[in-house]
Amino acid sequence: METNLTYVKDQLAKIQQLAHNGQPYWDARKLMEVLDYKDWRVFQEVIERARQACEMSATLARTILCHSPNWLRLEAERSEKETTGS
Repeated sequence: METNLTYVKDQLAKIQQLAHNGQPYWDARKLMEVLDYKDWRVFQEVIERARQACEMSATLARTILCHSPNWLRLEAERSEKETTGS
């Protein structure tokens, strides 16, 4: 178990990026690979559940989960569905 955790920590360090304000972030598609998800759609559901958990705990989900273009696209699609009702 410790070996797996060490591997994941090392991989996260390798793919970490820094925003203009110095905050670390990870690209969703690269993070998906580190966490051993094979299907992007499944990982999008994981991201959505994380966003909902942040909202329920009064954490600003967009601040935490908005750095990846893939997340922004997902957020735009979700907003569009809410607006159009489809």
